[in-house]
Amino acid sequence: MSLQSSSSDNPETQSPATGGNGVRSNRNGTVLSNMRLRLNPSKEHEPDDYEDMELEYSAALLSSLEMYLPPNMLNDPRHEKAKFMQDILIKYLPPGERRRV
Repeated sequence: MSLQSSSSDNPETQSPATGGNGVRSNRNGTVLSNMRLRLNPSKEHEPDDYEDMELEYSAALLSSLEMYLPPNMLNDPRHEKAKFMQDILIKYLPPGERRRV
């Protein structure tokens, strides 16, 4: 019995999209990592205010979502956190819901 598998069966194989390092680039060159949101919010973290930024999503939504960011992102610059959260929301929030408060 052989334990060999084809490259399509093995998720660990390198692909042009990831370069084999677990980091993907999207079409416009933005690097997307495989970081995930927390299951439970950080109660001690005081989220940034996004009111003065021109965003596709409401500032209140981003402030709420910020408490679920991975611990290593909580001290990142506000624009980086906003970009990360917007990239996540684009996948799950329909266009009609994006500006609702």
